[in-house]
Amino acid sequence: MAEATNTYDLKTADGVLEYLASTPFAAHSATLLTGGSTNFCFRIQLKTPYKDHETLVVKHSKGITIPSHGSSFEFTADRQVGCPAEASTA
Repeated sequence: MAEATNTYDLKTADGVLEYLASTPFAAHSATLLTGGSTNFCFRIQLKTPYKDHETLVVKHSKGITIPSHGSSFEFTADRQVGCPAEASTA
């Protein structure tokens, strides 16, 4: 898979398409899915089906929230993992 560098802006459909172009997940289109606030999720239409799937969802965390009304704040990926067992018991 392509190496994630500053070359690819994975917050944009064009960046996702460029990033995936030389992989088995090369796509015709990428559509930003709405409803989330901490990850960038895109539905991609594959050029070649992958395991009988013509579309897949690509999810990417940038370490910030998705800008809403022109502002965003830091929200690192490590804050998005499940709670430790001792923290989740009441």
